[in-house]
Amino acid sequence: MPKPFEVCYRRKDGNTAFGEVRFSLIRENDKIVGIQAIMRDITERKKMEDELKSYSERLEELVEKRSEALKESQERLVKAERLAAIGQAATMVGHDLRNPLQAIENGIYYINTELTNLPISQKITETLQAIHNSVDYADNIVKDLQSFASKREPIFREIDINQLVKETFSHFKQPENVETVIELGELPKIEADKDMMKRIFVNLAVNGIQAMKEKGGTMKVSTKETKGFIEVKFKDTGIGIKKENKPKIFTPFFTTKAQGMGVGLSICKRLAEIHDGSIKVDSEEGKGSIFTVKLPIQRNGGVKLD
Repeated sequence: MPKPFEVCYRRKDGNTAFGEVRFSLIRENDKIVGIQAIMRDITERKKMEDELKSYSERLEELVEKRSEALKESQERLVKAERLAAIGQAATMVGHDLRNPLQAIENGIYYINTELTNLPISQKITETLQAIHNSVDYADNIVKDLQSFASKREPIFREIDINQLVKETFSHFKQPENVETVIELGELPKIEADKDMMKRIFVNLAVNGIQAMKEKGGTMKVSTKETKGFIEVKFKDTGIGIKKENKPKIFTPFFTTKAQGMGVGLSICKRLAEIHDGSIKVDSEEGKGSIFTVKLPIQRNGGVKLD
């Protein structure tokens, strides 16, 4: 017997309907004298099948979204636990290093005081200065560790981002072979933690300048307002970032430098996110990098917080 097949047709009322047609042979005296066709209306069944298919597709989509959400939650939890452990270790290391570093610094000061009126060789002077520089470097590492582990809540006050950019380069000595260009757009004042913003700007400026310390170049800092945000760009013409390293540069303790702990950029990212902002990088190896900090003009859905 032939298999049934489905047909689609239009009823007298204009609505589309579906039917299932079955054919059978009519026999008389073992002879085929005709064909009989029987059609059964399956419109409701087709409608239920379509609804079931649609529901199944939506269910698969929901399961997929839920699975992705669970995966992201798990990754955030693992990251939070890892950062908490790192932060605890950083606090302990920072505390244990501070005392011996202070003792070394005090010793250098005492020796310099005692040698003030005595003839000393250039080699001794250079050695004492090298010790002092090393202590400063170690102290900066401790500060980075403590900043990374810090849970300090931001103090939001109205600040002028352009003024903060102008002050950025007064916090460190700039090499003679690096030119600084500052282009400031017209910006509204925003509510932010001034010290945290200063930390972000100084870190990005210092990183850019360090990338140009051998061959020199130009550090360009610009600001502008765009679609409810303030953008601050730090553009250098330094060595750039290798393609394979770009996804890792905001990861704590990742560094390609011979010196440094690799927490500076991760701190910048965290401080920007505390302000409901973001930081991203565009870079090409051998041509330089652009770090863009985006800060909302109004936080928390347009409500300024006290």
